[in-house]
Amino acid sequence: MGLFMKHMAFVDLSINPFMESEIPSDIGKLVKLQHLTLHTNNFNGTLPNTSVANCVNLERLELQNNGFHGDFPIKLWSLPKIKVIRAENNRFSGEIPDSISTSSQLEQVQIDNNSFIGKIPHGLGMVKSLYRFSTSLNGLYGELLLNFCDSPVMSIINFSHSYITGEIPELKQCKKLVSLSLADNNFIDEFQFSIEVQRVPEGSRERKS
Repeated sequence: MGLFMKHMAFVDLSINPFMESEIPSDIGKLVKLQHLTLHTNNFNGTLPNTSVANCVNLERLELQNNGFHGDFPIKLWSLPKIKVIRAENNRFSGEIPDSISTSSQLEQVQIDNNSFIGKIPHGLGMVKSLYRFSTSLNGLYGELLLNFCDSPVMSIINFSHSYITGEIPELKQCKKLVSLSLADNNFIDEFQFSIEVQRVPEGSRERKS
């Protein structure tokens, strides 16, 4: 990388007919990098864990629709400013760590159609800024946690085509949820719907003339 790149904050190389390429191992030198957008290309190889961890200002990471493989860097989940992680349609592996709970600004996670394994992290419901979490077509297993949608802005959850078992918890805390996909799992028992209707106080109703 040339010295001029050390000061770059935005890199967008999306939707290009690149030959098969890898992310350079010295990407961590881009200490001011905020947005890294490489989606819909022929990138492959692995993500260097230690180098990516140096991108402490990274807010948006878009790697979807490539050929990346290997373990997804654990430190990416807890970068202090990360807001968007999109890595769907690759061959990433590894687990989603409980340290995701420290990602105080994380808003959107889409890692569908990869080879992630492990249980849904306990810290998921602690990320109060998270509105979309989508991990379909991976190897997640275990049970849904009671706090899996405790984020006050959680709107879209997709755990479909996984190996999740047990019962589906009540959704009383899912105030903003508009889309929930749990298809093709191993849930047992019956699903209890609970619909809350917000009533308008009598005194606030408009009177007819």
